[in-house]
Amino acid sequence: MKKIIERIAKEHLHLETLETRRCSADFREQAVWGIRAALEAAYRAGPSRTKRERQLAKEIKNLIARANELLDALDGTICDGEPEFPKLRKAVSSAEKCLEGGAA
Repeated sequence: MKKIIERIAKEHLHLETLETRRCSADFREQAVWGIRAALEAAYRAGPSRTKRERQLAKEIKNLIARANELLDALDGTICDGEPEFPKLRKAVSSAEKCLEGGAA
């Protein structure tokens, strides 16, 4: 993803780097049409995942769903007293949020 963003910044915004340099070079005026072109390129790049990446995302969604089912089945059992049970629930929730934000 980093390479795609850097390519878009160079092609559409004419930025040689996206690294912070802590100087005036970090600030540039941009034409709205250049910003629009960059945003459109970024939007188009989003669904360009490989078939394997889409397959992995689907498999991860299924694993998260099964983990949630297991946690729901264990809810109210002796596992509730285990210190690792809330950590597991939190980890599954975090994985779910990551997948929603970065993979689909």
